[in-house]
Amino acid sequence: WWEGVITQPLRSESCLIRLDIETLWKQTLQHSEQVLAIRETPLIERENIVQAQADFDPTTYLQTKFKHVNDPVGNQLTTGGAPRFINEDWDFAAGMRKKITSGGQVDVSQSLGFENSNSIFFTPQDQGTGRLLATYRQPLLKGAGWCYNQSFIVLAEVNTRTAEDQFTKQLHEQLVLVTKGYWQLYYQRAWLLQQRRHLARVEEVLASLEARREIDTIESQVVRARAA
Repeated sequence: WWEGVITQPLRSESCLIRLDIETLWKQTLQHSEQVLAIRETPLIERENIVQAQADFDPTTYLQTKFKHVNDPVGNQLTTGGAPRFINEDWDFAAGMRKKITSGGQVDVSQSLGFENSNSIFFTPQDQGTGRLLATYRQPLLKGAGWCYNQSFIVLAEVNTRTAEDQFTKQLHEQLVLVTKGYWQLYYQRAWLLQQRRHLARVEEVLASLEARREIDTIESQVVRARAA
């Protein structure tokens, strides 16, 4: 009998908002701080995969070096007569390097250089150099092999899947708590309506007993009804 009454406001000044369990689930997924917090863990672990994969991304570099030497001469073969040896060396290099899955590193670069000295044995003066370099370095023991270099990516993927499963488990637990709260509220409202009906009935019984007090009702019955 209470199913039609349980959805009505219990107080006349209340603002009625109808909610079903599906709506509560949607609002929980959108606005629950608990859900928003546990949702971040898989995202963080997924970023670790990108970070592990980025170790194999090609990188470009640009470097330059200038060296100026001004030293006293210890023998004449250094400069051919000048008391101090003055030498200027400038080097500029730009290139790209990339780590491959075997652990090796490929490096391709273009370097330009300029050097000048006061030594008479340095000919010609104002020398310029240019080099195109391609190098490959492969470790033989530490850091070598496909399995070793891919292990960081595999571990990050495993941790991500674990975090996603844990998130699903925690999300289910949160929705179960919401569902329990929803039906607990339904139960409490039904219980309250039943108690109100019981109270109304016992008040009728009490009024009837008090009205028949002078006829066939004993005082103990009235006291028990009033206590109930």
